[in-house]
Amino acid sequence: MELGRQPGLLGYTAFYPLPKAFFQDKKAFEESPIGNGPFQMDGKWEHNQQIKVKRYENFPEADGKAKLDSVTFKIYDKLETAYNDLRANNIQITNKLPISAMATVAQEFGDRYIYKPESGVGFIGFPIATNPVAYGKPEVRKAISMAIDREAITKTIFSGTRVPADDFISPIIPGYRKGAMGDAAKYDPAKAKALWDSVGGVPNNTIELGYNADGGHKEWMEAVGNQLKKNLGVEVTFKPFEKFGKILDALGAKQYSGAFRMAWQMDYPSMENYLRPIFSKVAIENGSNYGGYVNEQFEALLDQADQAKSVEDGQKLYQQADDILIKELPYIPVYTYMTSAAYTKTVKNVVVDAQNRIDLANVELA
Repeated sequence: MELGRQPGLLGYTAFYPLPKAFFQDKKAFEESPIGNGPFQMDGKWEHNQQIKVKRYENFPEADGKAKLDSVTFKIYDKLETAYNDLRANNIQITNKLPISAMATVAQEFGDRYIYKPESGVGFIGFPIATNPVAYGKPEVRKAISMAIDREAITKTIFSGTRVPADDFISPIIPGYRKGAMGDAAKYDPAKAKALWDSVGGVPNNTIELGYNADGGHKEWMEAVGNQLKKNLGVEVTFKPFEKFGKILDALGAKQYSGAFRMAWQMDYPSMENYLRPIFSKVAIENGSNYGGYVNEQFEALLDQADQAKSVEDGQKLYQQADDILIKELPYIPVYTYMTSAAYTKTVKNVVVDAQNRIDLANVELA
């Protein structure tokens, strides 16, 4: 891929420079990293508790010197605890809210509640390589997709802070096509059950759904499970993992063979970033292809798109690669994310970008 044809790629964190200290002692650097932004570490990372940073006084004024003297990043196991601390003014900003807050947060925080589209897509993934007997057939995956009521989940569970997905690409990315998934994303229990029965469903008529319990996913995963049980006539069990890293470790080691909750947020604003890092062969060992999906036609289209002579030509080829995913559904896009953040009256100028990052350099005390 040539950067001249993918200028957005330059925003990727892989291009952040590293200081000499990283190469001298990587382990020590991980505990107290050195960046090139408006803040610097203030002591070492206090694991599972907090990270403290302070303003870097030598940061160029023209590039946006931080307005705050210091920032403490509190680390929480539960979103509800963080939200309660926000309401008590024990913390001043959170860019992730629990499901339990969705119905009342706008009324409580008013214009200090931020609600806007962001780049994330939420999926149900399938361990195609490790459990092909259950999930190897695209028809099985499509039946599951059509048995999921995305509208009900996004409205009832998330109070409108998610939007039903209809493509593998986020709606904020150039090249996204509204309704691209067609009937695969449309709730149709009758067609789903007929398709399911036509291919014999899954062994033992049982689906297991795995998810990380530290991110507010229990409610919507249970809703999906109830829909599958009702519409496909299957038994559904659940496998909560303590942390997101735990389920990633289990998938990466091929130690978990159930369907799983997954999500992707852009590294840079390109269709390619929703395709190669998640579904290509190289991403099995060096990326996020936790299902082990492989399709040679998909690979060829990615290569052609990377070498296209214009952004527009590349986009058309990436859309063709996207069409293959829509046909085969190695993952099922369920919803796209909306940023839901809130802050207290003690701060101002709080802005959250499309990657759900807070522009801390411009935050001020009110």
